[in-house]
Amino acid sequence: MILSHLHTLADRIIALPVFARAGLAWLAGSLMALTMAPTSWWVLLFPCLSLFYMTLTGARTWRDATLIGWAFGFGFFLFGLFWISNALLVPGNPFKWVWPLAIAGLPIALAFFTAASSWIVWRFANLKKWDGFVFFCAIIIAGEYARGHILTGFPWNLYAYAWAGTLPMAQTAALVGPYGLSLITLIWAALPGFLVIARFKKTTTAAILIAIVISMMALYGWGAARLHTHPTQFADNAPAIRLIQPNIPQADKWDPEKTSLNLQKLIDGLTANPPVTDRPVIAVWPETAISTRLLSIPDVRMAITSSLQLMGRDPLLLSGILIREGNETPSYGNSLVAFDRDLQPLARFDKAHLVPFGEYIPLQSILPITPFVQFSGFTPGPGPQTLTLPGLKSVVPPFSPLVCYEIIFPGAVTDDEERPAWIVNVTNDGWYGNSPGPYQHLAQTMFRAIEEGLPVVRSANNGISAIIDPYGRILTRIPYDKPGSVDVILPADTPNAPFYVVWRNAPVVILLVLIILCCAIRRRL
Repeated sequence: MILSHLHTLADRIIALPVFARAGLAWLAGSLMALTMAPTSWWVLLFPCLSLFYMTLTGARTWRDATLIGWAFGFGFFLFGLFWISNALLVPGNPFKWVWPLAIAGLPIALAFFTAASSWIVWRFANLKKWDGFVFFCAIIIAGEYARGHILTGFPWNLYAYAWAGTLPMAQTAALVGPYGLSLITLIWAALPGFLVIARFKKTTTAAILIAIVISMMALYGWGAARLHTHPTQFADNAPAIRLIQPNIPQADKWDPEKTSLNLQKLIDGLTANPPVTDRPVIAVWPETAISTRLLSIPDVRMAITSSLQLMGRDPLLLSGILIREGNETPSYGNSLVAFDRDLQPLARFDKAHLVPFGEYIPLQSILPITPFVQFSGFTPGPGPQTLTLPGLKSVVPPFSPLVCYEIIFPGAVTDDEERPAWIVNVTNDGWYGNSPGPYQHLAQTMFRAIEEGLPVVRSANNGISAIIDPYGRILTRIPYDKPGSVDVILPADTPNAPFYVVWRNAPVVILLVLIILCCAIRRRL
C-alpha cells in the first residue's frame, strides 16, 4: 500500500511543470543544509536527495535538467553558507554594500557545479535504470570534487560532513576520505528515490532497502569498534598545549585604541593556568593575534616574554601573526610563527591557500579593486610544510601549521614527503558571529584529524577552539564567544597512517572514472 502511494507521488512529481519541479528541488536543497553542522540532521539526506533524484528524472530537456540541478544547489548553498555575508556587517567595514552579493552571489556560483552535473546526467543517463542511477551518483560526486579543486577550490559542506555528529560513521573517512564517504552517502540517500521510480518487485525493493540498512550498520559498527579499540593515547614525553581563546570582538581587533586591551587578553591567557613543571608547555594564540609592528615595541616584547616564562618548563609560543615586510611597497603575510621563551622566532609558515576577494584579488591586474581586509593583498606561502623546531625535536614533535580555512582542503593539509605528528590550525571565525560557520569549520577540522590520523590543535579568536584526537574525538573545546585558556596534553597520532593518507583521493577518482566510462560504453552498446 505504501509503495503504491509512493509510485503515485513519484508520477505526479515527474509530471509537474519544470518550474514546479525546480521549486521542489530548491526545497530539497534548502532542507539538506540542515544535515550540516551545527544541526547535523543526517536523516534528512534521504528525503532530500531522493526528491532531487525524482525531480531530475522528470527533466525533458537539457534546460530542465540544468535548472533543476541549479535550483537544488542554490537552496543547499544559500542556507548552508548564508553566514559568510556576516563578515561584511562588522562595524566599520566599508564594504557593507557588497552584502547582497555575498549572501546570494556565492550560492549562485556554486550551484552551477550541481547544474553542470545534472546536465551531464540528463545527457547520458536514463535515470529509471540501474546504470543511470550509478551514473548519477558518480557525476554528482565528480561535480563535488570539481568544486573542491577548480580555481582555488571550495570543498565546504561536502555530503560526507552530514556525519560530523555521528563519529562512528565519520571513521569511514580514514579509509576513503570525504569524497569516498560522500559517494557512499549519496548512494544510500538517493537509492530510495530510484527504487520508487524504477518500480521493482516488492521483494526486490525490500531486499535492496534491507541491504542499505545492513551496509549502514556495518560501517557504523566498524567505526564504533575502531573508536572502542583505539582510546586516546598520550606519549610519556608529550608536551602540554595551552590553548588560548582571547575572544576579541572583530570590530575591536584592529582598533588602535583597543590595542593594549586586546594584547592584555592574549597575555592573560598565558598565565591563566598554573605553571606546567613536569613537561614542556606550548601556548597557542589564534590567527593574526599579533603583528610585526606590535612586536617591534620593546615594552610589548617584555610583557609577552615575562608572562611566557611564567608558564613553566620549556615554554614556547605558536602564534598567528600579521607580517609586514618592506616600506615603500610593503608585502603582507598571514603567518604562523613559533617563538622560544625569549620571543625569538624559531620557524615561520605563511598561509598558502588565500581567501579569494578577502586576502587577494584573482586577476588583480584586470580587476582594479582591493581585498575586503583593507590591505593590498597577502603574499601566499609555498604550501603544506612540516615544521621541526631547531634543537627542539625531542621537545616539540614536528607539526603541520595551517592558517584559517586551509584546514578545509582534504588531502592538502600535510606534507606527504615528511609526515608530521600533529596539526596546528590557527583561525579567526569572529567575522561570522555565532552562526553555523564556526561549527561547520570545526566539523571539517574533525574530519581532517580522522583522515590524517593526527591530533589537531585549533586556536580560534572567538571560537570554537578545540583539541581533537586522531579519531575525531574533541578532548576539550572553548565555546564560541567565550574567553578561555585550557591545558591539555598533546595526544599521540595513530600507530599507522590511515589508508586515506597512503592513497589520498586516487581510489575514488579512479572509481568515478571507471563508472562513468562503463556507463558511457553501455549506453553506446
